[in-house]
Amino acid sequence: MNESVATVLLIDDQPSFLDGIHRALTAVDVRVFEARNFHEARNAMQRVKPAFVVSELRVGSDSLLRFLPELTSQMPLGRLVVATIYPSVATAVRLTRMGVAGYLTKPVSVRALLAIFGASQPAENDLPEEDLRWPTLDRAVWEYLWQVRMAAGSTSEAARRLGLDRRSLRRMLAKYPPAS
Repeated sequence: MNESVATVLLIDDQPSFLDGIHRALTAVDVRVFEARNFHEARNAMQRVKPAFVVSELRVGSDSLLRFLPELTSQMPLGRLVVATIYPSVATAVRLTRMGVAGYLTKPVSVRALLAIFGASQPAENDLPEEDLRWPTLDRAVWEYLWQVRMAAGSTSEAARRLGLDRRSLRRMLAKYPPAS
């Protein structure tokens, strides 16, 4: 393994994503640390000083964009990879212009991460079988509704774009996201 990619901090609240990426990266000799929210990430950044950070755009009800100033005070944006289930062209362009190392849509391939890290690619049989789990239909619908809501800027505008009643959309979005 390339010494410059010795440690990676994963920030995500989805156990299936953390477990799969953690196993795959440790199989290629990368030390992996996990944080399930940005508070844990703050503490881990001070303790670990990772070479790279791989983060979801939204963790719980918090946004990576609010955490960015604090993150960039501890490491350059060129060491951040965003791996999200909430992709948006506007956010991808914004983060790319800011200088993030990569913007990926889940499920994420370990090969794609290693390529962004600039690490040498292991032989095909050296990587464990990738566990790419797709979200359930309920989860995908909920995430799509949130994506439209975020892009529209308001629930009323999102409801108009989706052809739904505003109150119905608000009830759908108020529910906790279904398990993936």
